[in-house]
Amino acid sequence: MSVKAAPPTTIMAASTLPDAITAGQLMTIRQRLRLFTWPVGYIAIITSIAMFNWGYDTLVFSGVVAMKHFNVKFGQCHVSLATGASVCEIPGGIVSIMSSAPFAGKLVGIWLAGPLAAKLGRKPIFLVVACTSYVGVLLQITATTVAQFTLGRVMCYAMTGICAPIIPAYVAEVAPAELRGLLVGLMHLQIVLGNIIASVINARTSKIDSKSSWMIPVGLQFIMPTLMVACYPLLTESPRWLVSKDCPDRALAALRRLRGSAVSESDIASEAELLIHANANRVKGKWAEVFSGTNRHRGLVGIIGLIGQQATGQVFVLQYGVLFYQKQGYSNSFELLAGGLFLSLIVSLGTTFVVDHFGRRPLLISGGIGQAIFLLMIGAVSTPLGVTRTVLNLQVAGFYLWAIAYNISWAPLSYILLAESSPTRLVEKMNLIATTINVALAFTVSISAPYLLYEEYANLGGKVGYIYGGAAIVLAVLAFFFVPEMKGRSLEEIDVLFANRVPPRQFKHTLVDVASLSLAGASSVTRTSSADTTSGPMREQKWVKMVVGGERNECRV
Repeated sequence: MSVKAAPPTTIMAASTLPDAITAGQLMTIRQRLRLFTWPVGYIAIITSIAMFNWGYDTLVFSGVVAMKHFNVKFGQCHVSLATGASVCEIPGGIVSIMSSAPFAGKLVGIWLAGPLAAKLGRKPIFLVVACTSYVGVLLQITATTVAQFTLGRVMCYAMTGICAPIIPAYVAEVAPAELRGLLVGLMHLQIVLGNIIASVINARTSKIDSKSSWMIPVGLQFIMPTLMVACYPLLTESPRWLVSKDCPDRALAALRRLRGSAVSESDIASEAELLIHANANRVKGKWAEVFSGTNRHRGLVGIIGLIGQQATGQVFVLQYGVLFYQKQGYSNSFELLAGGLFLSLIVSLGTTFVVDHFGRRPLLISGGIGQAIFLLMIGAVSTPLGVTRTVLNLQVAGFYLWAIAYNISWAPLSYILLAESSPTRLVEKMNLIATTINVALAFTVSISAPYLLYEEYANLGGKVGYIYGGAAIVLAVLAFFFVPEMKGRSLEEIDVLFANRVPPRQFKHTLVDVASLSLAGASSVTRTSSADTTSGPMREQKWVKMVVGGERNECRV
């Protein structure tokens, strides 16, 4: 069947747009929560399960690798010269491989996520995530060698790689605009909650004097994918994906389900028209454009965000925190890590609700400076004084204060920067580059950490604070010079500011006349129900006929 281009349709004057933006920004939390419908809430719950599983999986190994019976199973045993007792320990080099190799799986997951979501849809991705988790956990729980256990971790990390780009996109596509930021911001909380539960379980099972001590926390990872499979049938597919597959009837039905009875039929049809219009006129950018003009700056902003997430100490604290505490002589290392994670959860919750008030730049810069101060403090007290009670207390205080600074800055804001700075035409390509760099850096930090900490290598101990503290200073400086303040700006305004090469420190105070978007060939940028007063079935029929200029394509789902 031949396909005609969708004809231009009437849309509202751009001069009315600022009023709409202001109204959305001034909504209270209570007003926003009233827009929740049970399908949107249900999707939020299921995505929470996936993000929780991500957080649990990434932390559970940091506790398991320090457990006695895990080291008996997979480590090398010898007689201690000091005590004469048999000691089993996994060599630092092997721990480094077990910690870093899974990042290869995460990278594969990231690169497969886009094509899978484009072909299968957003909803079926949850089955892929669940199946990948099942295989990974099964390989770990039945492992008889380090290689098999590590392969299981690679599979579980592939699951996290699939989640990273797809779940935020899915939530953004189905949520009302007024709830989008809140829901995306809550994802970090869910990851931290998974971290906390993993650390608590590790702390409890570490006291079991059998192989169950490590098999229980690993085996519990079967629960979350089972819940995802059980809840899968009631998920609603993304209307935007259905429109891209020429399924207008199903897309309109999905919108009605997502918006509920609180939204009028006219408004639902108006949103549907906007989806089809955007799909008909979308032209994807080429790879060469990613590295040209102002796109280089936009890409740099997203990359800085994800580098700040990895290079300022989080791998050291989360993956090696328990081992570090143990080597410093703490007997309650699991509890110390759990306490820091609980503090992270509280701070992240507060950040989620204030980021749109204070903005991105103040939180990134102040949080980055705070991280640097507290990491350098850990290094300073570890250098001349040796291991004393005062040093141990200062180290714990430094870690906890670092957690506060990290969770008001890079931890929750990195993905927000990536989402806001990437131009729509190049979003998949820029996100792919940024997340690939993120994984490569995480791999580098993870594989180097044991060599910095273990006695048979550099044996730096708390002095690694100098390294990560220095990185935190560099990232804070980069944020000051290159990251603009994008709080309260529409994506169209951000496009104008970047296109006109406005310096990052002037973004906040530069006024944008939304009508000037006509310079890009579109004098109007948004669509409302006032553009067409047709309602009910006639409005639906009109929209359906717009799909290909009056001709219908066969649904390709």
